[in-house]
Amino acid sequence: MIASPHREEPFLQSSSPFPRPVTKSPHGFSLVECALALGVVAFALVSIMGLMPLGLAAFSKAVDTSTGSRIVQQVVTDLQQSPTLPAQQPFRYFDVEGTRQASGSAQPGAPAPIYHVNTVVTSSSRLPGGEESNLATVLIEIAKNPKGETLERNSGTRKLVEKPGISIARFAVLIANKEPQP
Repeated sequence: MIASPHREEPFLQSSSPFPRPVTKSPHGFSLVECALALGVVAFALVSIMGLMPLGLAAFSKAVDTSTGSRIVQQVVTDLQQSPTLPAQQPFRYFDVEGTRQASGSAQPGAPAPIYHVNTVVTSSSRLPGGEESNLATVLIEIAKNPKGETLERNSGTRKLVEKPGISIARFAVLIANKEPQP
């Protein structure tokens, strides 16, 4: 009888109290090893998939914050360059990237405005030390309004009225009044 190189020959394990034949195979993994490997991979994938919604929410919040700061910079620059600061400004509209739009409705070839900006100017006559100033407090409200719903202002405070489905971020800025308001 000629021994083939691929023939598995039984041998006895000496460490076992009951000797039994065991075969050695140089050709791959056992079923138990494959099942354990699949279990470890499945556990890792389930863990990663569970973190995806948190990561996406954090990313969305970071994008909104970045776009909001870009919008605030544009509004403050516009107000600093204007000759006067009227108490009520018209709405400003911005798209998802923070680019200013001409109106609140979607225009052909341009993305629809997502952010609606309300500004409320309040004259500040005194600084905290009691000194007179020529500063105005500007409240910049950025409403993320993806559905394009109608926004309402409170008649007394001129601030935006909260609505479900619309998130509003508020920023207060001090700007020099070039001409005092009456």
